Amino acid sequence: MDLVGELIAFLVQTALRLIRDRDTRAWPTVEGVIHASSRSSSIDPTAEVTYMYSVDGERYFGVHKRSFLLGNSADDYAKRFIPEWKVTVRYCEKDPQKSFVSERDQVMPPVWATRFR
Repeated sequence: MDLVGELIAFLVQTALRLIRDRDTRAWPTVEGVIHASSRSSSIDPTAEVTYMYSVDGERYFGVHKRSFLLGNSADDYAKRFIPEWKVTVRYCEKDPQKSFVSERDQVMPPVWATRFR
């Protein structure tokens, strides 16, 4: 993919994530736990965070993805989500397996906690 194509793909993915963030703002939240975080191995630098959460005693898993233009940025972002740490998860009341992790809901660990991951 050429540079212009990569930039367009990044902008589209970012716009879709921002729209989903807006559309899920009224969803209830629950505390979840981060399972793992990493940068995807694809050509497109994407941070992927898997998490677990429970609603009414039922356990669910979700994946939070965020695209970046630079691989180092994706790595740095993924390192902010430390396995076993808490994460705030938004979920759909009608279908709790649908979830979303919004950056605005999170209390991130201090930089020193992510430095040596």
